[in-house]
Amino acid sequence: MTVIIVCDITLSGLDKEPEFQRVNVKVKIAHVAEVVTLDNNRKLQNVTVADESGTAMVTLWQNDVGKVVTGKTYIIENLMVKCYRGEWSLTSPKSGIVIRETESLPEVVEVSAQNNNIGTLKNARIIGVRNLQCYRLCPMCKNGKMDAKTQEQYPDIGACVECSSPGLISACELHMSSQLAVMSNNIQSVESVGASVVSKTLGVVVRD
Repeated sequence: MTVIIVCDITLSGLDKEPEFQRVNVKVKIAHVAEVVTLDNNRKLQNVTVADESGTAMVTLWQNDVGKVVTGKTYIIENLMVKCYRGEWSLTSPKSGIVIRETESLPEVVEVSAQNNNIGTLKNARIIGVRNLQCYRLCPMCKNGKMDAKTQEQYPDIGACVECSSPGLISACELHMSSQLAVMSNNIQSVESVGASVVSKTLGVVVRD
């Protein structure tokens, strides 16, 4: 039996969490995008959220689509941490999420473009690397990891763990993420980074 650990976070700590970590957040809805229907009829909706510490993008899937309203505040449980091209976001996993409207946050950060962590690492010294992962991204939703089927006859055929879209794994874009232990101003911290930061700081490049 697999035990999934879920932790409460603020949005400023999103890039400190390992990718695929399950988290709970209390956020105000800043913007709700139009619903998008993929070729396999699965629906997704991107939502911009904010709390007292930062902002983030949340991707809602299927039964979770349409459940939030701009300007309202919610506690959202069981979201999954994702990183795509250095941008950290949240998504609803296949197991679904719990959305509960709650009292308004007294003050939230104004929504603005997110950086990709490179700035926070410029003056830091890397003292360790852990959880270096390489995997294939789904070409349909650009959000999920391609998982190989167990058919020995077709070892290159897989499906997205998020939207279930099938595809050739070797044809999907390679993605990489890692956690860097860094030292800056005598303070040690762990930074979760995407492929662009790993390449710039470690010189590691993923190639087919």
